[in-house]
Amino acid sequence: MILKVAILGTGALGCYFAAHLHPVSELHLFGHWEDQKAAIKKEGLRYISSEGKEKRIPIRVSELQEFPHYFDLVLVLVKSFQTRQAAEEAVFILDQAGENSRVLSLQNGLGNAEILEALLGKACVLSGSTNQAAQVPEPGLVENTGEGLTLLPEQTPQAILDLFRQAGIPLSIEKDMSRILWSKLAINAAINPLTALLRVNNGELNSSPLTQSLMKRLAQEVKAVAAALKIPLIYKDPGEEAIYVAEKTARNRSSMLRDIELGRQTEIAAICGSVIETGEKLGIKTPLNRSIYRMVKAAEGGMRYSLQDLAKLV
Repeated sequence: MILKVAILGTGALGCYFAAHLHPVSELHLFGHWEDQKAAIKKEGLRYISSEGKEKRIPIRVSELQEFPHYFDLVLVLVKSFQTRQAAEEAVFILDQAGENSRVLSLQNGLGNAEILEALLGKACVLSGSTNQAAQVPEPGLVENTGEGLTLLPEQTPQAILDLFRQAGIPLSIEKDMSRILWSKLAINAAINPLTALLRVNNGELNSSPLTQSLMKRLAQEVKAVAAALKIPLIYKDPGEEAIYVAEKTARNRSSMLRDIELGRQTEIAAICGSVIETGEKLGIKTPLNRSIYRMVKAAEGGMRYSLQDLAKLV
């Protein structure tokens, strides 16, 4: 049986997964980025693989009202602050009567699954994670900038696992997704805000001992909060892992950087903000995450920072 798949989100990862799932499913892409939707409707999605090969894929860009209670799988890849709206959209388009019908979040940050569960119920919501890197250099074009595993919970229906494998998406099945989500949070907190503040690709963070030191400290604060929750990270040293990930995805321009460049709201609240909030509840201090959070919020308003500004945090 061919699964009917909806992807909510027309950004880099939404388009990456659309490119891979399109050949093995009935796939429809939904979103609110009008320039992106128009470009894909006009010429298809241009996809550049990790080897640099380009192809055009006839992705269907659809409208929500045309598909009430239709889809077997709704893949949520919107920004964390858009999750509530995505949950409302998923309620409308998911065929909740289907045995394998699920809503799967592969978003950054914490709290997305809880928002989805509040409207859809816990039984049909899956919380996963992806280490895949991608970017959209211009509307209608998505580039694979770093291969990574997609991690799904062990309760994922077999039909969905088979779908991802048929699409050639590298998978790992996990018993404890809380470890995965907090581990990814440590990497995101270490890399994304610094790229946004300095307006550099991931790899450039490794060109300075200062930024490497900040990456390590940010990740260690996340580890301390997770430890207070009795959640062991999958990395012994998340700071060193962040340095490795920045090198592996050197060409990637993080979504937070792109948001700052385009004058848009970032996901800093779901990343550093989640670390700060959880730390406060547990009595764990997270001073660097707090400082970086404030700086990114200022950058959203147009403030620009240099390496010398970040040196004041040491």
